[in-house]
Amino acid sequence: MTAAERLTRRLVDLATEGRRPRCGEAGSHGLWLSDDAADRAQAATWCVGCRVLAECGAAADEQGEKFGVFGGTDRTTVTPTRPKPGLMPRRNHGGRTRTRQPFEPPPQPPPTPPQLAQRLVSRGLAHPVILELCEVYAPSRRHPDGPSS
Repeated sequence: MTAAERLTRRLVDLATEGRRPRCGEAGSHGLWLSDDAADRAQAATWCVGCRVLAECGAAADEQGEKFGVFGGTDRTTVTPTRPKPGLMPRRNHGGRTRTRQPFEPPPQPPPTPPQLAQRLVSRGLAHPVILELCEVYAPSRRHPDGPSS
């Protein structure tokens, strides 16, 4: 029987007695997996005297838990902070790392009606005659038979 199976069996035994471990209570169960180290420290102190403490720790060891409180021990490993996605770290002259904003290309002007028509035709969403009409009546060109102003 694996450690996880032994833990499950002990938890079922507790439930049949009408009990549950502190980590199973609705109001506080989030502390055991909290991002806040102080919350996890509080959870670890509440593990003292738990009836499934040994089974919980053994199951966490077996499953290689690396985050949260299991068996009264905070297993969270501290990892170096990484820059947020899209931000690139770089060094300035003082040797300190600073973060620079990601490159954003300059805004493009909106496409002209002939460009839009070309996209529609190339995707098979419009007939090529539409492209011809857009080129004839484009605002940058005057229709040869139209009024000149």
